[in-house]
Amino acid sequence: MYETFTQTPPEMRKLLMRVEAQNKGFKIIDDMVVDDNEQPVNEKTLEEVNKATDMAMLRGNPKMIEYNYEYKGGFFTSLDRKEITEKESKA
Repeated sequence: MYETFTQTPPEMRKLLMRVEAQNKGFKIIDDMVVDDNEQPVNEKTLEEVNKATDMAMLRGNPKMIEYNYEYKGGFFTSLDRKEITEKESKA
């Protein structure tokens, strides 16, 4: 599930990756994250941009909203199940 929700839709991922790269002071040229000198960033930086993009995808992925999922603390939860659990604990 993680792979699906962080990689699709691909257009959204491209847009969010561009935003996350810019937030970290980089840009994307020809699908590559580059620094101010237009040189490819190192692996650690690329990993940071990818992780930030993954988290952005998990916050706003339309499929997660459609299927009523939430990603929190490293786990996917059904919001329906969460509501049921909250109601049970209040009863």
